[in-house]
Amino acid sequence: MINARAETVAESKAFAPSFARRRCLVPADGWFEWVRDGKQKQAYYMTPVGGAPLAFAGIWSAWGKESVLTCSVITTAALGDLARVHDRMPLILPPERWADWLAGGGDPEPLLRPLDAAALASIEVRPVGPAVGNVRNNGPELLTPPTEVTLF
Repeated sequence: MINARAETVAESKAFAPSFARRRCLVPADGWFEWVRDGKQKQAYYMTPVGGAPLAFAGIWSAWGKESVLTCSVITTAALGDLARVHDRMPLILPPERWADWLAGGGDPEPLLRPLDAAALASIEVRPVGPAVGNVRNNGPELLTPPTEVTLF
């Protein structure tokens, strides 16, 4: 499972053991979401203005005899302009919360809070072309805004 909801991660049978003992940071430049309007859809890339890296709150696990490593990103309710694109977003951890997140234990509630409004304002919502929807496509050209945006 790729995502775990912040609201239930501590109690979920699937995620609680990892949340208690196996937390990680998932580095990212940004993330994609799609807005649908009937048959039309428009891809958006959420990324920090200025290109600073992000760290998503994550949990990890090892499965089976071969110890296949997996991870899930913690998600939370989207806020601000991000909510116009999707109702959920990754739980972004600012650097001052990294050590507490990785240490585990204690009261998890403060760690599961989304970024404040000022920090969220530094996230750009950028339309991108439909090529991002195909896993065979890869490269910086995927982040180029399209000449025409049909939604949002």
